Amino acid sequence: MAQNEIAQALAQAQQTTARRKGFQPGRGGLGLKPGVIQSDFQGSGFGNAMAEFVKSSGDAYGAYEKSAQLKADERSNEIIRKLTPEQRRAAIADGTLLYKDDPYAMDQLRLKSGRNAAYEVDNEIQQEIQKGSFRTRQQLEEYRATRMEMRSKSYAEDAGIDPNDTLYQKGFNSDIVQRNAALYDLHGQWLSKNFEAQAIVETQADMAPILDDPKALGNPQSADYFTGYINTGLESGLFPSDGHAVRALQQITSTAVNREGGTTLLDAIGDKTINVYGAQHRVKDLLGPEVYENLRVRAMEASYTRDSKRNEGFQLGLQNAINQVDPAAGWQMLNKLEQANDWVQAGPEMTPQRQALITAKAQLSNKVALASQQGLQKLQQAAQADNRQLVIDDAYTRRINKENVAVDPRFLPVNEVTGEFKSSDMAAYAAKKLNQIDALQIPDQMKDQMKAALLRADYDKGPFQAAFGALITDASREWQGALLQPETPQEMPRLRELQRAYQEDPATISQLFPEQAGLLEKLRYAAESGLEPSVLIDAEKSKKGLSPDETKYRNEQWAAIKNDSGAKELKFLPGSFETQARAVFDAVVQRSGDSNEASRAVSEYLKKTTVSFVEDNGFTSSDSFHGMVSKRDLMTDPNDVASWETGKAIIDETLQTLRKDSDWSAGGLTVESNGGNLTISNLTGRRLRISKEALQNIARDRAAVAQHEKLEAGIKSAEKTQELHERWILGGGRKQ
Repeated sequence: MAQNEIAQALAQAQQTTARRKGFQPGRGGLGLKPGVIQSDFQGSGFGNAMAEFVKSSGDAYGAYEKSAQLKADERSNEIIRKLTPEQRRAAIADGTLLYKDDPYAMDQLRLKSGRNAAYEVDNEIQQEIQKGSFRTRQQLEEYRATRMEMRSKSYAEDAGIDPNDTLYQKGFNSDIVQRNAALYDLHGQWLSKNFEAQAIVETQADMAPILDDPKALGNPQSADYFTGYINTGLESGLFPSDGHAVRALQQITSTAVNREGGTTLLDAIGDKTINVYGAQHRVKDLLGPEVYENLRVRAMEASYTRDSKRNEGFQLGLQNAINQVDPAAGWQMLNKLEQANDWVQAGPEMTPQRQALITAKAQLSNKVALASQQGLQKLQQAAQADNRQLVIDDAYTRRINKENVAVDPRFLPVNEVTGEFKSSDMAAYAAKKLNQIDALQIPDQMKDQMKAALLRADYDKGPFQAAFGALITDASREWQGALLQPETPQEMPRLRELQRAYQEDPATISQLFPEQAGLLEKLRYAAESGLEPSVLIDAEKSKKGLSPDETKYRNEQWAAIKNDSGAKELKFLPGSFETQARAVFDAVVQRSGDSNEASRAVSEYLKKTTVSFVEDNGFTSSDSFHGMVSKRDLMTDPNDVASWETGKAIIDETLQTLRKDSDWSAGGLTVESNGGNLTISNLTGRRLRISKEALQNIARDRAAVAQHEKLEAGIKSAEKTQELHERWILGGGRKQ
């Protein structure tokens, strides 16, 4: 019995070995199990030996089986790594894998090919889930079932494996529970995110009407609406989680920053509560205090940047306020801007607009302080300027009244009340004074008298001399312009004004402006003859057509007048005065045609403007004539046109003194003027130069001596009067 069982086991082992040589994968396992032999007897040596043999054979087979499986796993991995499914299919078709690889490797190849096909399907489905291809679980399961069936068959065919092979299907279906769970979990996550995204979109859609309405958003009750909406959504399940509700709150507040009325919402919603995370929390705590304050500041700033007109008005308002001439007006403008800004930015936060207002106020404060200081300075300067005008007016008034006072600003009294005198003060006074005279409702003759008095009282190159110089220049231009025009204009106001002024004081004007002697004489002659200046201009135009013979005759007339004994001052006329005298002569001859009248006019003109130094017996000979100089050069006081008499007296005394000197009296004495300086010379070459300053100093010294003598005489007279008075008292009122 025992022998038969052992023989049977060995026979079975041989069959198994033989069957392995023709082993076909997929036909089932070996089905070999170690035989359990129970002997009916104990202690047989042969039986024990056979038992040990069988046990050793089973152990050897198990070790072989384990080694074969390990090598098959490694070999299958190598095949999958090195060969693509198409290459494996070709290798199976031509028998390469069949004859070169053992059955264990082929079993592992089919098993792992099934697993790879399953992994590819799962990976494809994962990608589709992430793309959002499946909106429901049913869509996922239907697609997965169809795709697994298709992919299982196509992958097996690509690898040259029977799709229904047991090992291939085992590998394809392995870990199906875990794989399904992973796919369902991934799909669940996508559904959750999609639901949250939908909830956010729905929240935005629900909130949009309020956020887009400035009036609704700017209503303080809008904060109650938003917090109530979120709390209700949490209770109804509209929000999947508390975090989603907080994110919705963040979305609302962030959107409000750039919306009209958002500042009001953010101010009101900070202390409202939301039921999240198991308790009631304030909105500002959920957002974070710093984030919440930053949102409010950004909303305040955005209220200006969003509204271009408001921002433009604010910026231009600042610039206008700062650049106001009157700082008080600028300060009022800033206050209005600040009030308007407080309506938009109600909180105390520092915004760019508030910073700009603070900077503008600081600038305006400095400007106010500077303006106040400058205002005080200007007020003081204006007061001093007025006081200087009063001093100048007083000086001219006293000088017109023949008082010996200076009107030159260099010699006017200066103190804190007046400040330093300037040439502009004199120009302003002259312009004001002349305008006042012109505005008076009096005859033009009286106006001309007042202007002439101011001219006589003026100092050398003073403002009234400048005004009359401008008048003469304007009149001369009117004259020259009329000569160039085909038709002589009838209205020449400056010529008429000069004509009246010259008639009022010909001596002063001709003395101050000798270069215009010809024009002045023409105007004077026209006034005295009752002719309009236009008549003289027409005659002047006709003079241009004189023939050479007529011109020669005119020159001969002039020479005859100079040699006429009736005009002795013309006989020895210096060359510097001949041009002026000839201009007067031509003007009179042109108008009257009478050379004798012209001679008298020249003589009169020279008497008004020049001084001739002659002997006591007059123009008896050339030896008795010692020269002719301008009265202007003899003036010892440039502010007094009559001071030439003092200068002439000084020169006369000097000539008398020099005549007593034998060295000087050897030749005739001559007085000349050169650039305002006087020169006395004789025929032997001796020269005595008296500068204008020296002449003025001599006159000043003489005036001082005369004043001193007058003072002493006054003292003596007073003493004499006092003595007589005392004697009268002692005599009892009787004459002693």
